[in-house]
Amino acid sequence: MGVEILDDAQDLPSFPHPLRAAYILGPERGVLTRDLVARCQHMVRIPSAFSLNVATAGAIIMYDRLRVLGRFGSRPVTEGAEPPPQIPHVQGAPLKRRKRG
Repeated sequence: MGVEILDDAQDLPSFPHPLRAAYILGPERGVLTRDLVARCQHMVRIPSAFSLNVATAGAIIMYDRLRVLGRFGSRPVTEGAEPPPQIPHVQGAPLKRRKRG
């Protein structure tokens, strides 16, 4: 998935992050190549009035991914309201490695 300032890229707040993804960010003083854009299944842009440096853009993308795919409940709609309960953790127990003999 490419992250670049393009007119046809989907805005980050409305983008449904896939469970498995590799994020390719454009360089700070350039753009992703046409070949690289063609290889991306999705193009996403961070709605901003100015260009961000790549570290900031990466942090925003990863925060949004964690917020969307994490096990966090929705935010309350009104001030003073109780937030919904967290979604229960569904991953299995940790795997234990056997010692080599």
